Amino acid sequence: MTKIAQSKSANINIHSFANFSSDIKSGNIRAAYLIFGDETFLIDKAIEAISRKILAPNSQTIDMHTIDAKGKLPSVEVLKEQIYTPPFLSSRRLVIVKNTGIFATADIPDDILSAFAELIHNIPDSSCVVFLESKIDKRKKSVLKVFAETAMIVEVAKQKGEDLCRWVATALKKEDIRISVNAVTSL
Repeated sequence: MTKIAQSKSANINIHSFANFSSDIKSGNIRAAYLIFGDETFLIDKAIEAISRKILAPNSQTIDMHTIDAKGKLPSVEVLKEQIYTPPFLSSRRLVIVKNTGIFATADIPDDILSAFAELIHNIPDSSCVVFLESKIDKRKKSVLKVFAETAMIVEVAKQKGEDLCRWVATALKKEDIRISVNAVTSL
């Protein structure tokens, strides 16, 4: 069940968590991701899935870097420094950029947007960049379009109904616990 929402005017694909997960499981790791939504548990799982695929065991402290921008876009130079630093023990370096606000703020100056676009389009094969945002403004088509050209945009919404029941059953099955559909729905 692949869900992709597409914006009509800008051809911006927003993928579901399920689509993202199948992409990762198949080994298709993109150069960049924008992951947003209010389901922090699944967002953490998304980061774990990417890191398991590209980082060598016990290399997180050296081959993974997190920037918490706290609502302010970090300078392009700071991002370049982290993105262009080669991995030491892993096949790729993982750079996580949290809470930039670039996907939700009112106006981004053209010079900053073009520098950001150039950076996103030129991420080296030795890096994977993940932008984590709690929410985005889907009307910011210029920023999203720049990102969508080379990256995967993933919405991680709260799980509901059938999807939640399926997820609970799958998680329990991994722990070798069997549960009926009726029992899951009563939770």
